Amino acid sequence: MKSKQAPEDSIEVVRPSIKFEPDRADFEARVKRLEATRDVNEPLPKGFPRAITGPRVWYGRDIGGVDALITELTKDEIAEVEAALQYFKGTSASRSNNGPDQMSKELFPLPKYGAQLEQISKDLHSGRGITILRGLNPENYSATDNVLLFAGIASHIGEQRGCQDRFGNMLTHLVDMGFKFGKCSKRTPTFTGGILPYHNDVCDILCMYIQDSAANGGESTLASSATVYNRIAASRPDMVNTLAAPIWVYDKDKPPEVWHARPILFGEKEHGPFFCFSRQKITGSEHYPLSQSLPAMSEEQAEALDMIHYVAEETGITMSLKPGDMLLYNNLGVLHGRNAFTDAEVGDHRRHILRLWVRNEERAWDTPEELAREWHLVYGDSVRRARAQWRMRPEDTEKDRVIGHKSTCS
Repeated sequence: MKSKQAPEDSIEVVRPSIKFEPDRADFEARVKRLEATRDVNEPLPKGFPRAITGPRVWYGRDIGGVDALITELTKDEIAEVEAALQYFKGTSASRSNNGPDQMSKELFPLPKYGAQLEQISKDLHSGRGITILRGLNPENYSATDNVLLFAGIASHIGEQRGCQDRFGNMLTHLVDMGFKFGKCSKRTPTFTGGILPYHNDVCDILCMYIQDSAANGGESTLASSATVYNRIAASRPDMVNTLAAPIWVYDKDKPPEVWHARPILFGEKEHGPFFCFSRQKITGSEHYPLSQSLPAMSEEQAEALDMIHYVAEETGITMSLKPGDMLLYNNLGVLHGRNAFTDAEVGDHRRHILRLWVRNEERAWDTPEELAREWHLVYGDSVRRARAQWRMRPEDTEKDRVIGHKSTCS
């Protein structure tokens, strides 16, 4: 991984026309324009198979709809979860300033339901890599209790929780923050109602707990990274070489090292290749235009980046989630995005999702060397992890995180 400092004198850099929001016409024109120069017989890079096999390879059309992904909690299981909540609230850990940070399987005991969550954890790491837990009703609990329930259940999937930004936030409220900060164009895409193209976060297992839904849109989009890889490797092995090369320039949060370059496709011996990238960091966005000091990506890179999105779009699944749903998936095995949405103009109902990043040390996939620093910042004994804080309500989210913050994921 290469890191560079900004040049003293900035010069205008000519960049491909690619944007944060994919444009199919632009993509197809680029594919046609580059057709004469590509080598479709280029060998795959060392360590990258012609195809990934196993349960992590799936097509959205073959799953059987969203219902096939749902595990419904029974009344007894809900009662057991609620009893675990009360148990945790009776411990000294719950009375600390960062109560959820003390959460563990032992402090959130699920003597029966825990076995099912253990199996789900195994499937998230070695199976299809996605499940939905349904049956809880967020309206039955306070804001704090919803967070504790979420952290408690997630601790049975993986007990390491990740720090999600440099401010030390362990929990993210995925909300259009226009209700608090106005329709400022400088809000990071995470906190708007705009589309989020396919991407990855910086974690092993991504957990989402739906608190409320949008008036229109906001569906989650997910696709198997193995299926996307297989499609690209079969038809465009030259693109695999491009994606796996350490040439993808990422903007960094602050000087003196203003950018670094790394791959966005990685090999993994046991489970097969996976993607890990933030499109916003590579293309820039309205909120976050790229600095002119950053080197430009090539036209071939722009083609490859859009190819990931459109293959994922063709092979993935779109799902409308209900309040109370917990969506759990392997962040490396599953690419994800979001459709644009609008909230109700009146009332307090707005799309609101709680997000946790978790890791199961025993089952986690190998972390590539190029991602080791990012994983250390999230899960390790880092300065930001030492700042750990839990904000229980979306309105408590700090302004610096929403406006002008170069977020870790798009």
